[in-house]
Amino acid sequence: MSVIQHNFLTAVLFTALSGSILGFLRYNFNPASIFMGDGGSYFLGYIIAGLSITGAVKSQLGAALLIPLVALGVPIFDTLISPLRRFMLGQSLFKPDKGHIHHRLIAKGLSARRSVMIIYGISICLCLLSILLVNFRSEQAGLFLIILGSISIVFIRKIGYFDYFATDKLYGWFRDVTDEAGFTRDRRTFLALQLEITNARDLNTLWEKISNALDRLEFDMAQLHIHHTNEMQQAMETIHDDHPFNWIWMRSTFNDEADMSKASIFKIELPLLNDKYHSYGTLWLIKDLHRNSISHYTLRRVEHLRRSVIHALNKII
Repeated sequence: MSVIQHNFLTAVLFTALSGSILGFLRYNFNPASIFMGDGGSYFLGYIIAGLSITGAVKSQLGAALLIPLVALGVPIFDTLISPLRRFMLGQSLFKPDKGHIHHRLIAKGLSARRSVMIIYGISICLCLLSILLVNFRSEQAGLFLIILGSISIVFIRKIGYFDYFATDKLYGWFRDVTDEAGFTRDRRTFLALQLEITNARDLNTLWEKISNALDRLEFDMAQLHIHHTNEMQQAMETIHDDHPFNWIWMRSTFNDEADMSKASIFKIELPLLNDKYHSYGTLWLIKDLHRNSISHYTLRRVEHLRRSVIHALNKII
């Protein structure tokens, strides 16, 4: 491109750079005897960027920026997608992994040599296409980029990158983040129930608020057992009940005698331990999965419920 624009100094510098890279690739090809480190890759990228700007025409700034991006499409894509992939998987952004393009090609059954040759071929094609961009008008360049983008999407799908960035996974991740931050309506509604549980002043009121929360979570049955202690006796002395330390809640449509033997019964036993590992008692939860399956956030809500109950018991007892 520099030759076309009669910028021979930039062309000579690019030629010298290409010759040195070809000499390096001779010994870097599989099986490699030398490897490029961070210093070499940073220097190489800096030189390419600098020479591209030097040889650019001021009136064609958009093309000057677009052409190197297309020519270096493979390494740029790999560099951009790697931290996103690690972020989605909960890994350190700078942790080495085996999710790069050549790793994905090898995972598809290709040999290391063939994977390298495919990457070389794609890079050469992108370089040739970037040269063609010089002679394209705006409309032609736009059409060309649309075609190139479509081909890139097909290639990305083939090597399995959509496994990380599929719509359902991105939506699930976004839903988890918004729920954890308290942005969703369901989370805010349950947070209000947690506050009611925390502010309960006696055990009967506490159980009433717990029952409301369990009904919201669509459990079918629950039982709360509080250990009999002197402090508990004082807290319960105004209550006249044959079983003052046990509370049971059951959905009207649930038959404990018939339904408890079902294979679809889901049971959770929650120990009510405070920060000092003092046990107040146990909360049992029962749900018929045949009637209604567990939602995406049920277990998280249950843990929030357990902590709220313990916080309330700390104040009551």
